[in-house]
Amino acid sequence: MIYWIYKDARDEWRWYLKSVDGDKIADSARGYKEQYDCKRGLNLVRDSANVPVYTLVEESEFGVKGSMRRFGGEG
Repeated sequence: MIYWIYKDARDEWRWYLKSVDGDKIADSARGYKEQYDCKRGLNLVRDSANVPVYTLVEESEFGVKGSMRRFGGEG
């Protein structure tokens, strides 16, 4: 996988992640005025690789009802 940083049509910095087969699998979803801020946002994502992932069990229009389960584990 490769991260890319680029300037968009609004002259803002953005990042995206491409898989080895060329598919874009994640992006910054917002533009940054400064390249430094874009890189900082990208690094937050990169550094979150070991953060737990939870699966939402049930959702309603008023918020979460029920519980969340940790991906790959109990609880």
